[in-house]
Amino acid sequence: MSSFGMGGTNAHVILEEAPQLPKSGDSRTFQLLPLSARTKAALEVQTTNLVNELKNRSDLNLADVAYTLQIGRRDFSHRRMLVCRDIDEAVRGFSSKDSKSAFTAFQEQGERPVVFMLPGQGAQHVY
Repeated sequence: MSSFGMGGTNAHVILEEAPQLPKSGDSRTFQLLPLSARTKAALEVQTTNLVNELKNRSDLNLADVAYTLQIGRRDFSHRRMLVCRDIDEAVRGFSSKDSKSAFTAFQEQGERPVVFMLPGQGAQHVY
């Protein structure tokens, strides 16, 4: 790809396909799937979108989905989480409105004080 600018400013970039990543290895038996949104309605939409994606994509690795939801998303006030073993259990847990396995809560945003809890056996000192 080339871009020729005015006054001799040129940019050239060589593009190629990224290498295939290896499949994820074994992981924990249970996975935590957290969701968060700014509003209750947005949380419902996000839950529905996740359920539809899990239903339509049988090739997904649940550990990869859990990692992306935990690391790749921001935390907002309206939250929902589910601990599950497989994709079918995740779909059932998030689909049922009366599910006892999915936990929904509202968490006020705010500054939390920092607390250092030390065992009191001198472990806080550098030796």
